[in-house]
Amino acid sequence: MDSNESAQNQTFANRLRELMLQHNPPMQIIDLSDALQVTYEAARKMVRGRGVPSRFVILEIANFFGTDSADLEAVARADRLRRKYGAEFLLAILDPEVALFNGAWPHLTEEQKTELLARLLDYLI
Repeated sequence: MDSNESAQNQTFANRLRELMLQHNPPMQIIDLSDALQVTYEAARKMVRGRGVPSRFVILEIANFFGTDSADLEAVARADRLRRKYGAEFLLAILDPEVALFNGAWPHLTEEQKTELLARLLDYLI
């Protein structure tokens, strides 16, 4: 996997690392794998942004850290789309009626982009 592909999948990994650091005591990858009952390699891929967990694992993560599973699923869903279609996939599907997004997209934060992509996916599925 090249660095470009890894960069496209950082949002879920960043959120997971944030949860791990906020945990008392802060968690290491081995602690996460034990807590979720997944292999060390699976936990490492999630933490390093090289893999997006299944919905079942997302529920386990949300339960363990006491956070909203819908929020984590939205971030994971956006990561899957970026991984499959690239970060600019939204621009490729726009028609003239929504062309204003073309100009606004570069000015959005990563969090805003993730939320927008997640909402769009909710309508498409």
